[in-house]
Amino acid sequence: IESSVWLIVGAIAFTAYNAGPKFSALCKNIQLDLEKSKPTTAARAFELLMSAVHIGMFLQIVYYKVNILSLVNMIQPCHVILLLQGIALYSTGTTGVIISLCVLPSLTGTMLAMLFPDVGGLDQPFEMEAYWIQHYLIQAMPVYLLVRRDYVALRHASYLNIFLGLWTLLILHFSLYEIVDLALNVNVEFMLCPTSAMLTIFPALPQW
Repeated sequence: IESSVWLIVGAIAFTAYNAGPKFSALCKNIQLDLEKSKPTTAARAFELLMSAVHIGMFLQIVYYKVNILSLVNMIQPCHVILLLQGIALYSTGTTGVIISLCVLPSLTGTMLAMLFPDVGGLDQPFEMEAYWIQHYLIQAMPVYLLVRRDYVALRHASYLNIFLGLWTLLILHFSLYEIVDLALNVNVEFMLCPTSAMLTIFPALPQW
């Protein structure tokens, strides 16, 4: 019942904020700005390199999860953000800018993954190192994504982007993550119960 209520709240908020038309207008304005600026050869080479690094690290995680028969964990937000940033870096169009803006609210979660790391079981070759490199990358790369192409993304940053990012997280939590977690008895995004590191710092959190 609670999940249904939150999904209804999300639908009402999306409609009340008139997010659909605003998003369409945002995409058009971004496209107009992108047509006025072209990436330099050096900048484009850097973007392609970093895109390859992001996607390569995502595939590395796929390899690790296949080894332990745990592919369900590929939908962890940090892994998804890594892939999305790789796509954003590769993109030269509106898609890259939209991704750059809408993933910003979720970076609070990746920061928590660094402050309260749950690294139990990361015992495959270079898996621990990959964990930290991944999280430093997805925390640092948004700075570049915001300022590239003459600050296109930064100039279009607004409450709309924050709303869309948080709205997406809400919908995913109650329509995907919660169902997967309960159906498979997993905790892929650490929202059903806290990590052991968080319990150490916040002992009052429920231990499900």
